[in-house]
Amino acid sequence: MLAGGAAGRWTSAWQRSGHRLRGRRGGRRQPGALPPSSSSERVDVISQWVSPVTAVVAAVINLGALVFVGVQVRHVISESRRNASNQELERVRQRKRDTIDAVMATAQHHADLKAVLPWNDRDQEVVKRFLEEIEADDSKRNVVRKYLDYIELVAVGVMEDVFDLETVTRLSGERFIAVAKNYLPYMERRRRELNSPSLYVEIEVMADLIRAHQKKLSLTLTGSTTRSAG
Repeated sequence: MLAGGAAGRWTSAWQRSGHRLRGRRGGRRQPGALPPSSSSERVDVISQWVSPVTAVVAAVINLGALVFVGVQVRHVISESRRNASNQELERVRQRKRDTIDAVMATAQHHADLKAVLPWNDRDQEVVKRFLEEIEADDSKRNVVRKYLDYIELVAVGVMEDVFDLETVTRLSGERFIAVAKNYLPYMERRRRELNSPSLYVEIEVMADLIRAHQKKLSLTLTGSTTRSAG
């Protein structure tokens, strides 16, 4: 009985010792382990670090998007300007073609009426005698009226920027100036007869525009020649 009681007391003591040892080992902090409170601190540190980085990344993305949109807008504007420029060039070309057609038509119209009209509009004396001769001839005066009416249409086209002034000047500038000058007596008489002060005034205005443009072209050619010689 004594031996058995001693053995029981020794076993109980060993078990209590084992429990205390395990308790100490369980509560002991392992090397490298963070204390319980350090986990929340680490989360806070990470959050403080991640927030600025996220903001920077978002800013970069937004900036990239803005740059992309800006490039696209500039491309669209450039294309629009290029298309507008091409359309303007085509409009100018078409206007020049129409001008050539109109001027050539006046020459053809004059040729069709050459049986009545003086062949050379620039000869002031010939035109003057012709106008005196047809004073009492309504049929011949009607031919002159048709001729001047057609030139007036060209003049209106020039004034309205439908026809190109430079093309008119280069093709038939001298002839139109001569018509405005040499047929002036007839035009003034028709104004009095019809009580229409503005009749054929566009022909005179076109002649003034042609003279001004001739002067401009002359100055341009002179300047180019001077620069070439220099």
